Amino acid sequence: MEDLQADACPVKEVFDCSRYDSLASLEAALFGPLLRDWETVSSEDPTATLFQHPAWTMPWYRAYSVAFQPLVLTIAHGGRLVGVAPMAIERATNRIAFAGDHMADYRDLVALPGYREQVVKEFLKLYREGGFPNMLWLGPTLPESETVEIVLRAAGSLQIPVVRRVHYGWRWWAAERDKVEDPLKKKAVRYALNFFRRQGPVTVKIIRTVSEWDSFKEEFYNQHSLRQLFGGRRTSFDDARKRAFYDEFFRQPYCHVTALYVNGRMVSSHVGSAYRDMLLWGAPSFDIRDNAYSPGLLLMVLSMKEAESWGFKGVDLTIGEGDLKERFSTNRVNLPSVELFSSRRQYLFSKTRVSATTYFRAGVTQFGEGAWTKLKPAFKDVSSKVDRMRELGLGGSIAQLGRWAAHAVGESATGLVLIATPDSRQTVEPSLGAGESCAFRENEIYDLLKWKGESNDTSRLLSDKARQLPGLLKSGRTFHTVLINDRLAGWGLSYWPKEPANLSETGGTVLEFPPGSVSLYDFFVLPEYRGRKLYQALLSHILELRFREGAGQAYIGVLKSNESSLAGIERTGFKRWRTTRYWRLLKWKRMNSRVEPRDT
Repeated sequence: MEDLQADACPVKEVFDCSRYDSLASLEAALFGPLLRDWETVSSEDPTATLFQHPAWTMPWYRAYSVAFQPLVLTIAHGGRLVGVAPMAIERATNRIAFAGDHMADYRDLVALPGYREQVVKEFLKLYREGGFPNMLWLGPTLPESETVEIVLRAAGSLQIPVVRRVHYGWRWWAAERDKVEDPLKKKAVRYALNFFRRQGPVTVKIIRTVSEWDSFKEEFYNQHSLRQLFGGRRTSFDDARKRAFYDEFFRQPYCHVTALYVNGRMVSSHVGSAYRDMLLWGAPSFDIRDNAYSPGLLLMVLSMKEAESWGFKGVDLTIGEGDLKERFSTNRVNLPSVELFSSRRQYLFSKTRVSATTYFRAGVTQFGEGAWTKLKPAFKDVSSKVDRMRELGLGGSIAQLGRWAAHAVGESATGLVLIATPDSRQTVEPSLGAGESCAFRENEIYDLLKWKGESNDTSRLLSDKARQLPGLLKSGRTFHTVLINDRLAGWGLSYWPKEPANLSETGGTVLEFPPGSVSLYDFFVLPEYRGRKLYQALLSHILELRFREGAGQAYIGVLKSNESSLAGIERTGFKRWRTTRYWRLLKWKRMNSRVEPRDT
């Protein structure tokens, strides 16, 4: 596309269309009347949202300019701007998207009252003539917007296949708070609030200045990323483009940032937007160590309490399903949307898939309202296994299925428990390259974010560890990490046992610990860092730390078949103490354990 096209569209002579399809042409136009007129149209369109406003779209265009080419369609009537369609083209795929792409909660067009139909038709022509490869999701829009209805009426004449969708949106209105139970009186909220109040003052702070933002943002990014990892999703704030967008958007007058502090420690935070006297609420960040006490929910409820004093009529909880939004909103609205398809084949495929899913879901729900909810995790688990097999390939998948089948029939294993004392400990140094540094850290949960790789296996492992960590730390475990040049290379756990432990590797063998013992377990070195003595170096470091703290002996378990780990353990001074042999055939089990003779 050319940088700027200003050719008249083949419509009524009084309407003129222009396309701005480079960042340079768009920036140049914004120094003229376009920015002022765009803001005017947005303010005079009663159904426009911030996601179509230049205060949102321009920071996004700038931050994502390498990946997306702007495509802003403007429609003028009698020399006056009457409509804007803020779109973008993904450079790698030619995919069309609304500015903000998946980051935008509402996706609509901007039009002055009385001009929406013409603006929609010009937008549809742009979509039809572009030959874009993707289905475009227009919406959700505000319930008052007529865009979806106009698209449904006009798309047929332009031969654009469309499918209407409707999703729930949730609102909390300050004026209607008496219609629902006071959120602060709900049991879950009171429980969380009382828990945090026992630790010290609980306060909500608005981040207002750039200096406050600069001090706040790194913790917000880390908390949000670890929250995503905790939920089994890819982290997004390690993307420099997203950080750049938030940095610029904070400087806009519509950004609203809050943080929940407990005795001076930030436990949750939220970056949202304030537009037309409404606070738009998205996913908050929170400290995963406090996940059991719902700090994100508490921040939302306290924000509702302060909404009027902050100048808001209410809180828009946006699109979504789930008990939380329903319980904490005063009303539910229907948010319309429409899917636009670039080809009939694409449309038919989508319709078939949706119909099959709807039919299957309806069949499942005949067994009870909660049947579908109960089955969803199982489908996700199956989907995860299918993805895993796709990664392994045919040969690897067959081998994996063989291992699963063999394990279902029976298993046998020989497990070893090894012991180290202050006198037996051996110092092991990692193998480092030129310019490399190695660091050992304790209970630094954000170290899980310091892996930069593409392996789905490692991503799943990190997500599992993020979900386990809050409970592990609460139970007194110490989370040890090893970093190479500030990149995560491996981890392990240690603790002071207060009761016997069950060794799962050998069918639940019980291990008794004498007083003054420490236990080491659950070690892992990322594949790209193996063969560099990091496992041994981490073990040696933990032993030194624990023996300095007064431990008399340290225990670790390993399968005898894991020869590389066993060799590494013994190099740090551990000696074999107990051998357990375990057999299982279907449900029949047998176990044999003996203690190795020790040197005196």
